[in-house]
Amino acid sequence: MYNKAKERLKLFMEAWKIKNWQIMYKYTQMSWQINHPQLVTELPPCQQYLQGISILDYEIGKASKSHDFAKIFKIPDKFICMDIEIKIDYFAEDLQREGEREGKIRMVCEKDAYNLSEDGIWGVNVISILKMKPKEQINGTVKD
Repeated sequence: MYNKAKERLKLFMEAWKIKNWQIMYKYTQMSWQINHPQLVTELPPCQQYLQGISILDYEIGKASKSHDFAKIFKIPDKFICMDIEIKIDYFAEDLQREGEREGKIRMVCEKDAYNLSEDGIWGVNVISILKMKPKEQINGTVKD
């Protein structure tokens, strides 16, 4: 299970590296896809800043089962959600500088949209990427 989720995350990151939004979309969780059909051709305004981020490199770390997911959604604690540690080196085109972000990307296993299942397909939870913080934050200001 861990390997399948990590492989799909790797394919998502490789697509981001070449800025292929259609392939990235393919590796997001099904619930995200059904709510964002326009992502097949364009990013919504709140995420268009991702187009200005060039992935230079990334390192996928260890994966762990996410127990809080089952508690939040009041579902049995099955193997349907995991958090995978990642480090991303990037170039922010608008700021003309390189940076690094570290955090966890959540992977969710769904049989269909909103149908969590251990027999489903792993997909990237995009919100978890948007929540990632720069490696260092000093006195409320970002230092990449």
